[in-house]
Amino acid sequence: MAAAAPARASAAAARRFYAGRAFVRVTDAPPQTKWATGSNLAFVSYAADPERNLVIAMGVVDNLGKGAAGRRCRTRT
Repeated sequence: MAAAAPARASAAAARRFYAGRAFVRVTDAPPQTKWATGSNLAFVSYAADPERNLVIAMGVVDNLGKGAAGRRCRTRT
């Protein structure tokens, strides 16, 4: 259970930091790419590796339809 404490603390800090931000969701489970598909949302989560003394930040966004690449795809179809 001690291994989860840094991840929980990181997620709690992220929830405070991103509070009120319309497009960011902090999740307890690792984020899935399909959650963000076709949206403006960013999903973030945290895990801990106590053996290496690391907190691992994970995030997903759907950026395939954004910018020049998205315009090029839309003009080709």
